[in-house]
Amino acid sequence: MNIMLMMNCLCQIIILLVFVIDLFQALIKYPIIPSGTAIDINPLYNPYVTNSGISPVSGALYADRSLHCEYQINTNDSLYKIFTSHGWSWGGNWSKSKDYQHFEKEV
Repeated sequence: MNIMLMMNCLCQIIILLVFVIDLFQALIKYPIIPSGTAIDINPLYNPYVTNSGISPVSGALYADRSLHCEYQINTNDSLYKIFTSHGWSWGGNWSKSKDYQHFEKEV
């Protein structure tokens, strides 16, 4: 199976999961996690970057977002578009730190 087909399958699975989480939370009338729901995707290529450092440390190369890697999440990426279209926010848009792997949804 080639990498593009695998990525397409992964995107379809994530779309389904986002829909199921949204539906489940609407049906039960309270969040799965008290403040909302969160997911971290592919932390090596989408590290958490603060003034104190980068996590995981092995993701330091990918903290430089001017280097384009097919596994990085950015605002043009289909994962970004899928999650944000369902009301999720992305840690890559944070102002004080950047958590490129992180999506969350307040409910």
